[in-house]
Amino acid sequence: RVSKPRIGGGFGAKQTAVSEVYPAFVTWMTKKPSKLIFSRVESQTASSPRHEMEMHVRLGATKDGIVKGIDLYTLSNTGAYGEHGPTTVGLSGHKSIPLYGKAEAFRFVSDVVYTNHMSAGAYRGYGATQGLFAVESAVNELAHKLNMDPIALRLKNTVQEGDVMPAYYGAVNTSCALDRCVLKVREMIDWEHKYPSRDMGNGKIRAVGMGMAMQGSGISGMDVGSATLKLNDDGFYTLMIGAADMGTGCDTTLAQIAAEVLDCSLDNITVFGADTDSSPYDSGSYASSTTYVTGKATEKCAMKLREQICKLGAELLGCPADAVEFDGKVVFESADPTRQKTLSEIAYASQFGHKIPLEFTETHTSPLSPPPYMVGAAEVEVDTETGEVKVLEFDACVDCGT
Repeated sequence: RVSKPRIGGGFGAKQTAVSEVYPAFVTWMTKKPSKLIFSRVESQTASSPRHEMEMHVRLGATKDGIVKGIDLYTLSNTGAYGEHGPTTVGLSGHKSIPLYGKAEAFRFVSDVVYTNHMSAGAYRGYGATQGLFAVESAVNELAHKLNMDPIALRLKNTVQEGDVMPAYYGAVNTSCALDRCVLKVREMIDWEHKYPSRDMGNGKIRAVGMGMAMQGSGISGMDVGSATLKLNDDGFYTLMIGAADMGTGCDTTLAQIAAEVLDCSLDNITVFGADTDSSPYDSGSYASSTTYVTGKATEKCAMKLREQICKLGAELLGCPADAVEFDGKVVFESADPTRQKTLSEIAYASQFGHKIPLEFTETHTSPLSPPPYMVGAAEVEVDTETGEVKVLEFDACVDCGT
């Protein structure tokens, strides 16, 4: 049995059982609690860092800045073991090339190599960060070569809603505000007055730069999220989930989704986190999937429970289920709102002489993994005498979806 206590941030570190199995064995054999503590040195030599990658990017564009071709080669250092080796390297291309919707040709080739270094694993962004840094740096060089503003260049090329994205598993872009993110960041950082650079007259130069990014929302056609919701006798709810809150706030997020459907305050929902003996199944809190996948399961579950509350409320009022409404506190007859039953009356009624269950479990999986998009811009100051670099301002606009 595994039950999750309150833990710190995950960021990929919880996806691999690097050391957790050892105290489990010790406890099993000794029947006593045990724990394993890494020293600072051990955390640097025996955990799972980000994959070191080397990229070669080639871009082909017209003179007016339309990116027609992208060629990306990634060499990834997986360390002593193949932990997450083939999957992270895939994201270096699948989460960078699709940003450029006008590209008519692309090639993405990768090699993953074993080396005598500590094994690399999952780390926030999961290979996308490396690919995005490489491709976006190359696009900025392209803008410089074409004597174009990097923002103007991107506005000509951003992927649009409705586009088919061959480099993103052939998926259709169902939701995208990337162009609006670019415009918002341009406004936030005051790009017009700062680009390309300003000589401050004291040996220091200030300049601005920018880049775009995309991620995903779970692994399409694979990840499964589940939620169980039940109404308790005093009219409050219990939400049971298998997703683990690792600093992402998913306990709160999923409760918010349930509360919105059930028209109640967040305080009315008690959340029980992951416990393998009592939680419904969940693939896990990884791949930015929890809000999108488990959130949808929670929404579906809350809708079903709402239907059941209305059904039992209607039975108590002696009318058909489609003749009542529920406002989160009472079920009332549409034709005569004075005829009503409170939530706790309905909950108590379910315990005596009625066979309408006020508990539901729902599961969700998605054939799509809609990417959230982000644009960031930074203003930096360089001391030309000492080489010191300071980040003065960073602005970001995220199209995270709902």
